[in-house]
Amino acid sequence: MKKIYIMDDDVEFLEKEESLIRLYLKECIITKTFSYDCDAYFLDIEAPTDGLSLARQIREKNEHTIIIFVTNHDELIFEAQKAFPFYFVRKQCMEEMQVVLLELSKKWKTHTIEVYTNKGHQKVSLDVSQIIAVYKDDNYCSFITNQASYRLRESLEAVSKKLTRQSFVFIDKGMLVNIEQMEKFEGDRLIDRQGRSYEVSRRKKKEINKLMLTKGC
Repeated sequence: MKKIYIMDDDVEFLEKEESLIRLYLKECIITKTFSYDCDAYFLDIEAPTDGLSLARQIREKNEHTIIIFVTNHDELIFEAQKAFPFYFVRKQCMEEMQVVLLELSKKWKTHTIEVYTNKGHQKVSLDVSQIIAVYKDDNYCSFITNQASYRLRESLEAVSKKLTRQSFVFIDKGMLVNIEQMEKFEGDRLIDRQGRSYEVSRRKKKEINKLMLTKGC
């Protein structure tokens, strides 16, 4: 489920903004408490905190996070471009907010894969974005997520074709990782956000190092 942070000193506008987000993005968590783990940020450029400064801090942590600036001040848009926002919304033009939310809805359309639970062998639809890694396990593929582990009786090559997101890469012939879930690359090991490590083959080290540098890690 996507997590969205909203910030504005205009309480009435904030309520309208929240209502629209819930209308267009029904399965999401909306918070007014700042943290760096949100999927999108709707920031008032000027208040209550300097939205531009906050956007720069967010970008330092994750260059791929979605930032939407909301403002009454068109003259600030040029300066705000430096934070590479996903979109600008002028408060006097709420139809722009609807356009943004429609674009987010398309961007976040869930991509799932059918897998089986390790316990009980129940068939479930797994959100691909939640997969951290997939590895070859005899005649099966095992899926690592933060919630549970899953299996599928298919080759790793066949599974990789189902994971159409560009963020999935082979780190050796028996392991596929979601590079978006990786925190750092140390020596020959990738470390995910939970501290688990994955060994990278010698021939893949250069490619993985380049991908992690692109991420800013």
